[in-house]
Amino acid sequence: MNWSPLPLRVLAAGLAALALAAGATLPEYGTAPVISEFLASNGSGLTDQFGNREDWIEVHNPTKAAVNLNGWYLTGNATNLKKWKFPAVTLPANGYLVVFASNRDLRNAANPLHTNFKLGASGEYLALVRPDGTTIVSEYAPTFPAQVSDISYGLTPVAGESSVLLAAGAPADVLVPSGPLPANWKLPTFTPDASWSSGLSAVGYDTTPMIAGGAKILLVVDTSANAAARAGDQTLVNRLTNTHGHVVTTVDDNAVQAADATGKDLVFVSSTVSASAVNTKLKDVTVPVVNCERGLTDDFLLSVAGSAVSAQTAVHLTTVGAAHPLGAGFPAGPLTVRSSAGNLNAADLSNLAPDAVVVATADAGKPVILEVAAGKKLRGGVIAPASRIHFFLDDDGLGPLTASGLAIFDACILHALGDFVPPPPYHDLIGHDIEPAMHGVRSTAAMRFTFVPESVSQLRALLLKMRCDDGYVAWLNGVEIARRNAPANPTWNSAATAASPGMDLESIDISNRLGLLVAGETNVLAIQGLNVSAADDDFLVMPEVVAATGITTKEEYYTTATPAAANMTSTLGMVPEVVFSKERGYFNAPFSLVLTSPMAETQIRYTTDGTAPTATTGQIYTAPIPVSTTATIRACAYRTGYTSLRPETRTYLYLPDIIQQPATIAGWPNPLISTGTVTKVHDYEMDPTLVSDPAFRDELIEGFADIPTVSVVVKKTDMWTAAGEGGFYRGTDLERAASVEYINPENPEETTQADCGIQGHSHDRMKRSLRLSFKAAYGDKKFDSAIFTGVPWGGEAGNREVDNIVLRAGNNHSFARSWNPTTSTCTEDEFYRATQIAMGRPGSPGRFVHLFINGVYWGLYNAVQRPDADFAASSLGGEKEEWFSVNHGGVHGGGDSTRWDYLTTTLVGKNMANAANYAELGQYVDLPAFVDYVLCAFFIGMDDWPLNNWWGGNRNTPAGPFQFFTWDGETSWGTGNGSNTTAWVHPNFRAINPISSAAPAAKIWQAARANPNFIALVGDRLQKHISAGGALSTAEVVARWDRINTHVEDAIYGESARWGDTMQEPPTRPTIEWRNEVNRVRNIMLTGTPAGTGTTENSTLLRNAMRVQGYFPAIDAPAFSEEGGEVAQGYQLGMTNPNATGTIYYTVDGTDPRLAGGGISSAATAYSGAVVIPYSLVVKARVRQGTVWSALNERSFISEGPAPLRITEIMYHPADPDAEELAEGFSDQNEFEFLEFRNIGTEGLDLTGATFTSGLTFTFGEKTLPLGGTILLVKNAAAFVARYGTEIPVDGVYDGSLDNGGERLRLKNAQGQTLFDITYDDGWHPASDGEGHSLVPVDLAAPLSAFASASGWRASTRIHGSPGATDPPSDPVEPPPLTFVSWRQDVFDSTELADVTVSGADADPDGDGLANVLEYVIGTDPKVPQSSRAGVAGALVTRGAPDLVPTSEGWRFIYARRRQETLGGLTVVAQTCGELSAWTSLPAAVVIGGDDEVEVLAVDLPPGGPGPAFFRLSVTVDAP
Repeated sequence: MNWSPLPLRVLAAGLAALALAAGATLPEYGTAPVISEFLASNGSGLTDQFGNREDWIEVHNPTKAAVNLNGWYLTGNATNLKKWKFPAVTLPANGYLVVFASNRDLRNAANPLHTNFKLGASGEYLALVRPDGTTIVSEYAPTFPAQVSDISYGLTPVAGESSVLLAAGAPADVLVPSGPLPANWKLPTFTPDASWSSGLSAVGYDTTPMIAGGAKILLVVDTSANAAARAGDQTLVNRLTNTHGHVVTTVDDNAVQAADATGKDLVFVSSTVSASAVNTKLKDVTVPVVNCERGLTDDFLLSVAGSAVSAQTAVHLTTVGAAHPLGAGFPAGPLTVRSSAGNLNAADLSNLAPDAVVVATADAGKPVILEVAAGKKLRGGVIAPASRIHFFLDDDGLGPLTASGLAIFDACILHALGDFVPPPPYHDLIGHDIEPAMHGVRSTAAMRFTFVPESVSQLRALLLKMRCDDGYVAWLNGVEIARRNAPANPTWNSAATAASPGMDLESIDISNRLGLLVAGETNVLAIQGLNVSAADDDFLVMPEVVAATGITTKEEYYTTATPAAANMTSTLGMVPEVVFSKERGYFNAPFSLVLTSPMAETQIRYTTDGTAPTATTGQIYTAPIPVSTTATIRACAYRTGYTSLRPETRTYLYLPDIIQQPATIAGWPNPLISTGTVTKVHDYEMDPTLVSDPAFRDELIEGFADIPTVSVVVKKTDMWTAAGEGGFYRGTDLERAASVEYINPENPEETTQADCGIQGHSHDRMKRSLRLSFKAAYGDKKFDSAIFTGVPWGGEAGNREVDNIVLRAGNNHSFARSWNPTTSTCTEDEFYRATQIAMGRPGSPGRFVHLFINGVYWGLYNAVQRPDADFAASSLGGEKEEWFSVNHGGVHGGGDSTRWDYLTTTLVGKNMANAANYAELGQYVDLPAFVDYVLCAFFIGMDDWPLNNWWGGNRNTPAGPFQFFTWDGETSWGTGNGSNTTAWVHPNFRAINPISSAAPAAKIWQAARANPNFIALVGDRLQKHISAGGALSTAEVVARWDRINTHVEDAIYGESARWGDTMQEPPTRPTIEWRNEVNRVRNIMLTGTPAGTGTTENSTLLRNAMRVQGYFPAIDAPAFSEEGGEVAQGYQLGMTNPNATGTIYYTVDGTDPRLAGGGISSAATAYSGAVVIPYSLVVKARVRQGTVWSALNERSFISEGPAPLRITEIMYHPADPDAEELAEGFSDQNEFEFLEFRNIGTEGLDLTGATFTSGLTFTFGEKTLPLGGTILLVKNAAAFVARYGTEIPVDGVYDGSLDNGGERLRLKNAQGQTLFDITYDDGWHPASDGEGHSLVPVDLAAPLSAFASASGWRASTRIHGSPGATDPPSDPVEPPPLTFVSWRQDVFDSTELADVTVSGADADPDGDGLANVLEYVIGTDPKVPQSSRAGVAGALVTRGAPDLVPTSEGWRFIYARRRQETLGGLTVVAQTCGELSAWTSLPAAVVIGGDDEVEVLAVDLPPGGPGPAFFRLSVTVDAP
C-alpha cells in the first residue's frame, strides 16, 4: 500500500488583495479627479473672499460622473497624506473647484475653501488623496519645480495612442452672416449654399500694423577670435538688433553650413572669420549675402581674393555709387567713414564679376563696396541667386565708424534685405483669409469642419485643441462642447466678451462627448468665431480634434492662469534661467564668464550697466565675457514662442579695485549735498591716506570678509540724473525696479538674489538710507534669505521671509553728517533693537552689511526688517492683512485703525484708577510689553522720541493689544538732539513736573500711571531686567554692546575709508574716533560716566531715577540663594530679605503673591525655610512691609522631575455631524475635535506662555492651573457648543487640527521645558478613529512610559467622549478573534506585507513546503522551517505537518488545526483520493488533544485497497 501524506494549498481568487503593495500608482487620466492647475506665487491674480491674493489649487473632474469629495484630502507633505480634508462638496463631471492654499483651514462648503497649508514657490510635494488616506490619485512628486509669480503650473491633457480626426489646416466652410443663421447649420444634415466660402484653416485675417525690423540674419563669426575681434563682432550684433530690431543668429565659421541659411533673410559674414573655414560653403545660398572678409571675394565669385588697404579713414564714392542705394545719398567723392585710421577690406580690381557695381573705392581704386544684384552675372558667368555685397568692415567692427560710416552700413543692410517686410503674426497660420468679408463688417463668423472617423468603439478619449482670437462656441454634431470669451446666449452678430491671443493653444478634454461621434459617417465641428469688435485688426480660428485610446498628461507652466477653467498653453514653454559658470561674490583673479542656456535654440542677452536685458535690448552673448574688475552682469535667455523668466543677476567683486575706488567714476555724478550745516561734494573715493597705510589696508580687506555684502543693481537713471538730482536716491517716495543680492563670504550657501523695488528712506542725505520692497510687480513677493536669521545677538528672532528691508545708513549719526562725525559707532540703533529682543519681546534684529550699488562701494549699512504689518504677522502670528500698522509718520498699509483711534483718543482720556478702565486698557495695549519698550528707551537716554522714531501695530482679526517696536535709537547716550548721557525718565513720562506730549506712548503712560497696579507692573518689569541675568543688567548690556561692536570692528574700516573724510581731515578712524566712542558708551554702562570715573552703573541710575518719580518701590526685592536656572530635583531654595523689616511672600504656581489692589494672595506662603523645587517651575517672591510691597523677584528653575500635567482625553477623529449639527452649518467632523489635560500635582501649575511645539498651534496667555484643574482646548468653539452644550467651560481654541492618523503632541512651558510629550496612533483603538469615541488614559497615575503605547490608553466609554468630566470605566471587551488576515499583519512587517512572494497566502518564506496559510492553520511559524509532524504524546501537543501513522486497525491520519473560531474566512478539510484527482472528504475527525490555540484531530482509516491512496489537508481562502 503506497501512502503519501501530501500538504496542498488551495487558494481563492480574492486573496491577492491582501498583498497589494502600497505606492502612488496613479489612475488613468479621466477616471478620477486631478490637481489640474495651481499657482504658488499669486501676485496679481485671483482674490479670495477676504480680498487677499492667496496661492490656489485647482481640482478638475475629467470623468463622466459627478464626484463627492467629502473625506478626500489635499496635502503638501508626502509623509502626511491626510493634511487637509475636504468637506462635503460635489464636483460635477468635467467641473473645476478652486481651493485657496492660505493656511486658514476653512472648510465650509458654502464658501470658498482654504487649506491648512501654503504652497512653497521653491517647489514641494502636492497630492490629492482618496478618503482612505493612502490612495493617491494625483500628485506632483517628488516636488513640483520652482514657481514664478503669476505663472501657474499644471497638467495639459495629451492624447495617448492618438488619431487625428480633424487636423490643423483642414477644409472649412465659412459664412460671415448678415442675418440670423440657419437653425440647422451646426448639424451634419445641413448643406452650405453659395453664400458660404471654402478654404483651409486657420480661418481669419491679420491687418496688424507692421513695425520695422524683424528680419532673421545669420551672422558668421570666429567665436574663438581674440577679445578685440569679438568686441568688433559684438558691435555688429548690437547694431543689427538694438538699432534695426532684427533677430540675429550667430554661428562659428568652422561650423557653418549652407543649410544654416534656410529660413533666414540675410547672411552676414564678418571679417573675423577664417576664409579657409568658410570657403565656398555659402556660395550658393539663395538669400542675400554681405561679406566683409577680403579672403572670400573669390569664393563668392566677386573677384579674385582681395586685400587690406591700411591706414585709411575715408572711401571714395563713385559716380555710380552716389546714385546707388548703397551710397546712402552721399555725393560722389571722398567720404570719411572711420574716426581713426585703420584697415579697409577690399575686393580686387582684377577679374571683377561682369555685372559688379563698384559703389566705393579706396587707394589705387580698390573696390571696398560692391554688389552683384540677384540675377546678374558673377565671375565665370554664374548667375547670382540673390544679392552679393562686399563691404569694407575690418575686425574692429562698427566701433571706429563715423556717423557717415554708420549710415553707409545701415544702407547696406537695408538694401541687402530688399523688399523684406515682416509678416503679421498670423500670416503663416491663415489658410482662408476672410478679411474682405469680415474686417470692419462683422464680429462673427460661422464655420463648419467635417470629418469621417472610421471607427469609434475603441476610442477612450477626445481632445479639442483650439487657437482662437478672440472667442468661440464649438458644437459637435449640434451639441455644445466648449466655449471661450463668449456671451451666454450668442446671436448671429455677437462679439467676444474679452480679447485672447490666437497663438495660445488651449487643450480641452471632451472625452465625455465621445458618444456624439458617428463611425463611417460625416461628423461636423461647428464653430461660431467671435471677435471683440468688427474693427479689430485680427481674427483667428484654428481647431484640431484628436481622438485616442486614452489620454495622458504633461506638466507645464501657463503664463495665463485659468482658475476654474481649462488650462491654456499660452506659449510653447518656459525658457530656463541662464547658467553662470561662476557664482556671485568676491574673486581674486581675472576669469572668463561663460553663460549657457539649458534649452537649445535660445539667444542670451546680457548687460553690464545695471539695466535689465529684454528680448530686444542688451548685448547678445556670443563668447565668454572677460571679468577682470568689479562687474554686475544681468542675463536672460530668449526663444521665439517661449516665455522667459526674469533676468538673472550676478555681482562679481574685486577687492584690489574696490579699495582703490576713485573720487570720480565715469557716468556717475558728483553732486553737492548738504551734510546738515555745510554742503559737500559727493565723491566715491576710498580715502587714499588711509588705504595707503599697510596696517589699515589689511584690516580693511579683512573687514569685507567679516560680514555679509548686499549688492543692489539698478538702472542708473532711475537712481538719479546725470547731475545727481532726483531719482530714488535723492527723491521722496519714488520707487524703481532693482536687483538685490545677499552675499555671505563665510556661508556661501546662504547667498541669494531677488528682484525688488528700491526707494530712498527717511531724509535726503549724503549717505542715504534705502528701502527695498518685495512685491509681485518686481517678481518676488518675499525675500527668502538668511539675512535676518542667526544674527549673533538676535537669538531666535528674525524672519526668514520679509517684504520690506530698510538699509539704515545712520542718518544724523554718521561719519558723513555734520553733527556726529566723531561720535558715531554705527551700532547705537542696533543695540537699542537688540535690547528689546533680549527683554523677550518681538524685535527686528539687524544685519550689518557692506553695500554696493552697481558695483560701487557705498559703505557699511545696517539692514533691518521694517517693523510693519508683515513683521508683526511673522513675529506674533496671523496674516499681514489682519494687522494694523502705524508709526510716527502715520498709518501704514490698509489696516483698520478703529482700535488704535479709540485707544489714543477716547480710552487714554478715561480715569485709569477705575479698575474697569484699566482692565480695558490692558485689552488695547500689551502693558508688560509696553513697559519694557519704554524702559528700553529710558535706559539709553533716548530723545527725538516719543513723538518721533517709533513703530507699532495691533491685530484686528482676532482683536489683540497694541505692540510698540523699537526704532531709530541713534539719538541716545548724550549725542545730540536732547538725548541724556545716562539712563533717565524722559520728561514726557515723568510723574513730577512732566512735559506734556501728544506722543501716543506718552499719553498711554500718563493715563496708566493713575492705577497702582500699573505702577507695580513698572517696578516689576524694571526689577526683572536690571537684576542678575536681566536684559538691562550691567553684565548683559555690556556683553551685548561688546558683541555688536566686535562684530563690526573690522567692517568699520570700509566705512571709514568711504565716508570718514566727508567732514574732517584726517578722516574719522576706527582705532581713534570710533573706538573712543565705543568706549565712552561702555563706560556709561559700567560707571554712569563717559570717562569711566563714576561708581554707579547705568542700570542703578535708571532704578534711582524711577524711584524718584514713584515708579519703583522704596523697599528692595528679596534675594534667592540661586537666581534661577538648572537645579537638582528636590533642590532647597533659600530666600533673603535685604530690608531691615518685612515678610517675604512667595508662590510656585505662577501667580503673584500680591493681589491686584495690594492684598496677599491665598496662594502665597510666608517664607519660613527652604523651598523645595520638585520639577521645573517659577518662583515668585516679594517683601511686604505693612501695605508696601517690593518689586517682584521672579525666577525660573529647571529640574529633571516630570511636570504633573497629564492628557486626559484626545478627541482626534470625531464622529460625523448629525442632522441638527449639519443644519447649524457644521459639515466637517473635525470641527468637533478637542484636547483635555489635567494638573495631577500638589501645587498650582504655571502655564503662562506655554506653547505647543508639535501638533497643535496654541500658546497660553497668563494662566495658572490649580491642583486638580483641567484645561479644555477645542478646534471650533461654536461646533463644540453645538455638540456638547454651553455648560462645559472651554479654555481656548487652537489653530490647526489633530491628525486623524496620529501625531506627536508636545507642550513646553515658557522656559522651554517639556510639560507633556506623547505620540498617539489611530491604530491603537479603532473606536476612537472616526467612530465617535475619544482616547482616554487607562491610569492617570501610571509612569510616563505607559502613555507611549496602546496599552496605556483606551477608547472612551461614552460616545463623543467626556469633555469636562472623567470618562467612566468601560465594560470589559473581549478582543476580536484571530483571523488569517490579522495574523499576517502581526507576523510580517510592512515591507514583507507589500511583497506577496513573502507574505502571500501561498508563499513559503521559510522553504519548508508549508504555505503561509497552512502555517497559520496548523499553528506554526512561517519564518522557521518545520520538520515535525502533528501529534499528541500524553499532555504534550506537537504542532506540525499532517502525519499518517499505523494502528492495529489500519491507519490514522493526524493533523493540527486552529480552533474553529479563528478559522473565519477559511475552509479546512481533510481529503483523500486514489489517482491525485477526484478528491473526497475523509470522515469526521475526533479531537485527540490540544493547547490554547491549536487542537489535534485524527481520522481512523481502514486498511488500504489494491492501489495507492493519497491524503491531504486542504485549506481554501473563501471569496469575500
